[in-house]
Amino acid sequence: MTHFLDVGARSGLTAVLVHGMDSSAEEAWGKNIAALSKERRVLAMDLPGFGRSGNPTEIPSLEYYARFVKTFMDSLRIECADLIGHSMGGGIVIGNVLGHLKMARSMTVIDPYGLYEPESVVRHIMDMLPVELDRGSRRGVRWLGVLKRENASEAIEAFKNTFDVRKAALEFIGSEVTVCESSGLPRVRFKTDFLPRMHEIGEYGVRCLFIEGGEDPIFPRSQVRRAAAMVEGSVFYDFRHAGHSPQRESPYEFNMLVASFLKESLRLGRS
Repeated sequence: MTHFLDVGARSGLTAVLVHGMDSSAEEAWGKNIAALSKERRVLAMDLPGFGRSGNPTEIPSLEYYARFVKTFMDSLRIECADLIGHSMGGGIVIGNVLGHLKMARSMTVIDPYGLYEPESVVRHIMDMLPVELDRGSRRGVRWLGVLKRENASEAIEAFKNTFDVRKAALEFIGSEVTVCESSGLPRVRFKTDFLPRMHEIGEYGVRCLFIEGGEDPIFPRSQVRRAAAMVEGSVFYDFRHAGHSPQRESPYEFNMLVASFLKESLRLGRS
């Protein structure tokens, strides 16, 4: 069973919202749905294994969740929508757009997974650790315990033991984690890197909004800006004082930005 929120005007326009890891539709988008649904239908699902949805039918992976979102839209006879994704959900949305270019009227991604050279996320977290540890941050201590592991399975087990995350999130991490053999770096790395293909989205004429939290402790800065520069006609916005979830931390500013972008995308249409 898939639980989802279905709100807003039946104007022929639809926005599909995809949450991040260890979240749900209500947690990720609770401060945004009312504002975004004034002129369009807004659908926000709980991905399998999250929120009130049932368990995944296979091991969760980026590919599995991208297929799930496509099937979800097909089941509701939605051929084209404004796709909006946060973190892991941003990676899912990018995967969908690259795999099914016609399903996106526009694409908005917030601190998305998958726009980073696989080792750069780990390197960024390691660079952040001295600051976090100086602050006495429990998050910094926890990341240190994960990244010191010698192989992927140990890292995942350490992550499970130190962070309160759902089983589906752990399984997703397991599908994305591999071993890095670069000397001097933690051996844990992530697989997905959409950067070499981002130009395809712009070439097809999908309008894109890239949003970055300026104080995101998870993903390295500048990579979202770099991805935006690869997509012709895209918009980049930096929430300087927000962390990993600008839509929750600065909802009024976020809602105004995205509503304006969707309105302009509708006016301009596909290029």
